[in-house]
Amino acid sequence: MAERVATRPNTYHLQNGRLHVTYGSSLDGKPYLRYEDGVHTLEFKDKDIRTQASEFGRLVTVNTMGSVDTGYTGVYLCDPGNSVAAD
Repeated sequence: MAERVATRPNTYHLQNGRLHVTYGSSLDGKPYLRYEDGVHTLEFKDKDIRTQASEFGRLVTVNTMGSVDTGYTGVYLCDPGNSVAAD
């Protein structure tokens, strides 16, 4: 029997109705996030994406719209960083 090796996912797809969020890393290892809500399609790369370690995993944040005067709206995800056994 072949030995199973744990690998970490490199792309996450989240969907609920018209809302679609894809988060992952490109072939060069840089992060990307795509946000679609039925009206807007926004793409974020590299420095537009903020990450921070937490007790739950890595928190991933992007600002989808806003200004200093009106405040900001964003997407907040938690990447648990779990490994998955590969067959």
